Amino acid sequence: MKCKLCNKDTERLVKSHVIAQSIHALSTREEDPTTAVLLSNDPRLYPQKSRTGVYDRLVCLSCEAIFQPWEDHALEFFRKAYSLAIPTKRTHLELKGYDHDKLKLFFISVLWKADVSNHKVYQHVKVGEKHRNKLVDLLIGKNSGGWQDYSIFMERFNSSRPAASIMRSPGKARMERKIKFYVFYMAGFKIYIKCDSRKVPEKYRDVFLVEGHTPVPPRPYGGECLAVALKPLTVGILKSQAQ
Repeated sequence: MKCKLCNKDTERLVKSHVIAQSIHALSTREEDPTTAVLLSNDPRLYPQKSRTGVYDRLVCLSCEAIFQPWEDHALEFFRKAYSLAIPTKRTHLELKGYDHDKLKLFFISVLWKADVSNHKVYQHVKVGEKHRNKLVDLLIGKNSGGWQDYSIFMERFNSSRPAASIMRSPGKARMERKIKFYVFYMAGFKIYIKCDSRKVPEKYRDVFLVEGHTPVPPRPYGGECLAVALKPLTVGILKSQAQ
């Protein structure tokens, strides 16, 4: 059998969690702190409790080890971000001291795993051959790319809402009705990852995860989510898209 990342023959493919098990464990419910709930956007599939998250046999042992530093850093990031108190004015959260490359490579790895996985939770993530090959190149090369490559921004659910303990099937969104994003749910966050060759308009640059960026004050923001001010989030630039 062949590893889906390095494409080399291997005696066995190891269990690879699409979203690291440690990060999945952060999506707990107060009444059942060991179990998160998985929701699918397929009406034929019922909600499921999950202690470990979704995994598939995708890669060889050597390639699985590539993901570990990125997953460890993402776990630290989510813990810090979720420990922050919700601000009184409910505008945004600010978090400093993260490693841009490790964090972005973690999100890129999630997108790639979801695309190549056969698990029903990720059945609607189809990036296409061109993007699939580019994602492999970035992961193998440990290269996070430029900010226009699989651009990322994020929101945090308010901790008081039940949505914070739910891991949903990825959704889709469009910027200005054309640029496609996949939306992943993990550890009480919504992560938007661009999967489109078209560039994000420069006027939105401050929204996204950009190396060396200094956050600027965001517009007022409310609702069920709060912006995480790695980048301040501009309201209304993305529209959800039905599967």
